[in-house]
Amino acid sequence: MIKTVDRQDVKFIYIRMCAVRKGDPVVIIHCNLNEPAVLFNLFQIGRKTFEMDLQMDPEPTYSGQLTIDTKKYKDLEKLRNDEIIPQAYHAFYKDLPSCQETSM
Repeated sequence: MIKTVDRQDVKFIYIRMCAVRKGDPVVIIHCNLNEPAVLFNLFQIGRKTFEMDLQMDPEPTYSGQLTIDTKKYKDLEKLRNDEIIPQAYHAFYKDLPSCQETSM
């Protein structure tokens, strides 16, 4: 069970809709769509409030575009040639970097 900003109890089973906005720790919860929404602070558990930097940017995992196996590239090329992949995406799939398959 969670507590709202007004310290009301909210059971997860009764939540019908919730809205989360980027950069805002307050979630809007609707348990009954005919009644006003209640607010829930993501960074408050019980009486403790947690501080968190909402503007932090994660570090990139990869330095560049990942490569795909040559077999996968050939399969995609066949799908392009058979016009299963829409024409609008042909350039994207054609420019995918491929590498030789590594032996296992």
